[in-house]
Amino acid sequence: MANGDLRLLGTLYMGGVPQLSPTIPYNYEGYNGGNIPKYVAGQSLEIRDSHANGAYRIRWREVTVNGKKILVAERNILYVGWSQLNDFGFITGKNVTIDGKTYKVRVLTGGTSSRGDFKQGAYPTDNEWDLIIGNEGGFPGLPTPVSSDFSGDTDNYPTGSAHNAFWNWYRAFSWGQEKITTPDYPTVDYRPMRGYYSPKTFMYQLSNSGGGTINWWRPVLEEVNMPPNFTQIPDQTTKKNGVVTLNLANYFSDADGDALSYVTSSSNPTIATATVSGNTLTMTGISVGDVVVQVDAKDGKTTTSQSFKLTVANTAPSVSLSSPSNNVTLYENDLLVISGSASDVDTNQSVTVYAQINNEQRIALAVGLSNAPVSFTRKLIFKAGKLYDGEKPITGSLADGVAHKLKVWAEDSEKAPSVIIEKSLYVVPNRAPLLTVDAIVPSGVVDVDKFKISGTSSDQDTNSSVKVTRRINAGNAVEIYSGPDGAWEFDVSLAQLQVGENVIVVEVVDNFGAKTSKTIKLNKNEVKTPILQSVARYKIEPPKGNAKGVLLFIERDKELDLKVELSMTLAGEQEKYETLTPEDTAPMSYDDNIVEDTFYYEATEPKDNIILKLTMARTDLSLNHKIHLISGAVE
Repeated sequence: MANGDLRLLGTLYMGGVPQLSPTIPYNYEGYNGGNIPKYVAGQSLEIRDSHANGAYRIRWREVTVNGKKILVAERNILYVGWSQLNDFGFITGKNVTIDGKTYKVRVLTGGTSSRGDFKQGAYPTDNEWDLIIGNEGGFPGLPTPVSSDFSGDTDNYPTGSAHNAFWNWYRAFSWGQEKITTPDYPTVDYRPMRGYYSPKTFMYQLSNSGGGTINWWRPVLEEVNMPPNFTQIPDQTTKKNGVVTLNLANYFSDADGDALSYVTSSSNPTIATATVSGNTLTMTGISVGDVVVQVDAKDGKTTTSQSFKLTVANTAPSVSLSSPSNNVTLYENDLLVISGSASDVDTNQSVTVYAQINNEQRIALAVGLSNAPVSFTRKLIFKAGKLYDGEKPITGSLADGVAHKLKVWAEDSEKAPSVIIEKSLYVVPNRAPLLTVDAIVPSGVVDVDKFKISGTSSDQDTNSSVKVTRRINAGNAVEIYSGPDGAWEFDVSLAQLQVGENVIVVEVVDNFGAKTSKTIKLNKNEVKTPILQSVARYKIEPPKGNAKGVLLFIERDKELDLKVELSMTLAGEQEKYETLTPEDTAPMSYDDNIVEDTFYYEATEPKDNIILKLTMARTDLSLNHKIHLISGAVE
């Protein structure tokens, strides 16, 4: 089929009754009487399968626009209002099934404004009416109107018009899609009407106008492709190096009868691969695990996808344990020996043996290859309440009198685990030493004065020794006692303490590293004499290295007692201060209680050592006046 070919397809039904295709596709009172059916309000409106009688079939012209094939009715098929068509969904598009295929029924776009001469087309120029009916798109197979097609009016039919014979536009408006508003009636909903006077005539009418002599429906069909259907592929299982094949034709179909092609993918090709040839899907197990296999079925226009799980199974390894025995008890510095062997019947796999205490982080005991025993021995040491692998603790603190669990198992390279072997074990942790601090009586007035802190240390375990240290604030720890259970003491001078709170930590450690500490908090008070006068010095560094004159602006509280002095000398000379008197004192605009003093001083020659000295005084502690800003310039 090509552009312009005539197709008889589908039948218009109104109120369930098939309608004849018009043979006189126009209507004008007193003019031969057209026979386009008129819509009856309240009746249903449908386009159904093609009637057995060809006289009831709608006549269409085929057009390919931008690579998309559409069918345009070559004549109007019904008198009906725009809003009534819109209520049925036939303006912008409604899916219908005709002879087993799905189409979208709509009307052409018709533009929104005239190009000046209402017979010569509409803007925008890409509206479908002018592109197709007016053939401004230059479609081969479609007629292009000639000048005589534009000379007609209601009393002057353009006789012999091949274009009108093809599209039947004379004396028959066709509704368009767009909404049109006018400056005079901006809220009124108008819709385009095309044809009637010429093949490109553009006019508009109220969208809610009913069927009548100037309201016609010329439908358009767009073929709607239905995506392929599918039946869910069940989850699949295979072995390493195993192959599974499926006939995809058993799981996909296409309602339009389109030939299907397939694309497949595996979520992890290192576990399993998936390929497709024709309708055959082939999946190959590579390593143990689960993957998601996706299959895409394509009909050339749309794609339907489904996915399922493929499991690659594996034989788990086995493990045996020769040590330790069940219910072993560990004391400080005892060894826990874990030994045994593991094996795996699968080929070309690695086997890793793991151990775990309670729910702590697992450790690897050995790694080997399958098809041969993998022997392992690991010695863990119990100290300070924990089990250590070398110098690394593999558990937290283990409680005394509680059964702890040792778990040993093997995993192959596909992460398949063996049966877990469990053994119970008990521990007797080293107990922390005891520490007491005697009552503290701080004394002294000056920094050289001292007072003593004393106490005792002991350990509940036999054959133990202890070391006692003290730390003052952030200082280093200092040893004050070492040996068996006994008393300890040390001196604290006031100079070692800071004003305010002080923290003294006394710590005792036994020969297995168990610790106990006591924290002592002491306050040191200091008597201070209040300051009624302060002096601030500022060095002024001129950008050029020296300056002869200094201009200063000082913003201060109005009641501040301030003395300003300036020394300008050469580098290396003794400072020599001159008292400056403000040339002007003025309140600040934002606060009357703040004033700005202006000072200027000029030396006899440029100087490079310029020092500003400010002396501030108060008569009692309740005064808290201040300087807010110092600024100025040098020259």
